[in-house]
Amino acid sequence: LAQGVEKRKEIKPSLWRVYMELEKPKLGDFISDLERIRKKSAPFSIGIYLVRKLPGILRKADFKVTCVFSDGELISVEPGNTTDQNFGLAFDIGTTTIVGTLINLDTGKDLAVSSRLNPQVIHGDDIISRIKFAGGGNANLDNLHYRVIETVNEMISELTVEADVSKENIYKMAVVGNTGMHHMFCRIDPASLGIIPFTPVVRKPMAIKAKKVGVEISEDGIVYVFPCIGGFVGGDTVSV
Repeated sequence: LAQGVEKRKEIKPSLWRVYMELEKPKLGDFISDLERIRKKSAPFSIGIYLVRKLPGILRKADFKVTCVFSDGELISVEPGNTTDQNFGLAFDIGTTTIVGTLINLDTGKDLAVSSRLNPQVIHGDDIISRIKFAGGGNANLDNLHYRVIETVNEMISELTVEADVSKENIYKMAVVGNTGMHHMFCRIDPASLGIIPFTPVVRKPMAIKAKKVGVEISEDGIVYVFPCIGGFVGGDTVSV
């Protein structure tokens, strides 16, 4: 994963950027800030947190901004023209090794790759040992979760420095792993995986705000966690 051959990719990113020079408000103009953006875009949804930040961003940028869209949602508005700053991350959370790649979402090119030993190894080389440790209470589950998140954030810093990319310009991160690692990354109790019939808590894909899982990319960024098949056949197999 850290030294593989880069293959040709079909590029269909779910994240896109649009530069807009919006008309400034004037007397007799009853159009809202948000309506100015809607007039220049396809229909979209927007969260209350971005709505609260919108007036300050628009006026600081003199109404010349780049709107960042993800799956039909306006997730960020950036000052100036940043349409060439379209980046994403792909992480494989392995039981032994964690590998991360920084990707240009417009070209599909890998810009930087980083790998680390999974720090959870101090609680057991194998996944069953870690599941048993996690069953010792919330403090143990927190320990496993935050060890991985801390390592992932260290790797993100390394990747962005190497590629000269700002963390604030990263809005998408895809994560895969076996079912046990999937649960621990999301801070989901994996105890049910340690007993017959090895039932996962969740199998469907999840899209989580980066700030909710502790990943240090844009606070409006999305961490997409691949679905699991069941038992210990997880998102790593699905992604292949």
